[in-house]
Amino acid sequence: MRLIFGIDGCFLKSDMKGQLLAAVGRDANNQIYPFAWAVVQVENTESWLWFIRLLKTDLGLGNGDGFTVISDRQKGLLNDVNEQLPEIEHRMCARHIYGNMKRAHPKKPQMKSKFWAVVHSFNESDFKINLAEMKKYDVGVYEAFMSRNPRNCSRAFFKTTSTCEDALKKFKFFPFATENGTKV
Repeated sequence: MRLIFGIDGCFLKSDMKGQLLAAVGRDANNQIYPFAWAVVQVENTESWLWFIRLLKTDLGLGNGDGFTVISDRQKGLLNDVNEQLPEIEHRMCARHIYGNMKRAHPKKPQMKSKFWAVVHSFNESDFKINLAEMKKYDVGVYEAFMSRNPRNCSRAFFKTTSTCEDALKKFKFFPFATENGTKV
């Protein structure tokens, strides 16, 4: 397994209600595989803290140094990761950020190319150039993007320890979920 993994949760919509928390990784062939999962009553700070503590122990993550985690911006999850793994590189899933921005700005046809140009920037100089292009295109889109701390989802600021650009990929953490990622 590479030193990078994603964590997310989704609703269970069957007879068994609750939420599925999962951690997925990438193997040497760049294939996604789940390696830890749990069913909880609700996705909250307490359940994420429990799940992250188990991951930390079972995977020997220590303080997180040298590892990378990708997640959405769920506040309880952010706080729990920072508390349990203070040295981990915590990337935000660019696909989630783009999806939220697309819902907030639905009639902006060039937003997609501007967004992914910033996310795919190789260095800080390219990042600034692409960010300026986004601002020139639409100040509202720019401000929405800046409010999400774009350094956490842009390749220009990624550490090289994980040798993986997964925050840039548009993959779902739950390949067995429906298109919107909520039904298992």
